[in-house]
Amino acid sequence: MKCGMPGCPDFFDPPSRHGEETSAAAATAIRPDARTIRASALAAICAAPRGLTGSEVVAIVGRDPWVVRPRLTELKIAGEIVKTASTRKGPRGAWEYVWIRPL
Repeated sequence: MKCGMPGCPDFFDPPSRHGEETSAAAATAIRPDARTIRASALAAICAAPRGLTGSEVVAIVGRDPWVVRPRLTELKIAGEIVKTASTRKGPRGAWEYVWIRPL
């Protein structure tokens, strides 16, 4: 088991932040849910044979983008997911990279 899955050590405790007071407050607020959100995002990506864009992960997890997208960054840092060269259009028409679980 790796860090995105339940029962594993939380390498992002507290969740990522950028040194700003507001970022620290946000990290504290999301802390109780961050592990679960990471696990949900990872499970969604693993279940998608063609991978998922960030917007697709957000839609599946069912949380706000500003809550889910930092968890994708944490999963990337942990080596749990990788960004591919593939892109798909997101809901706002912008091209987004596709994330997959590395082989």
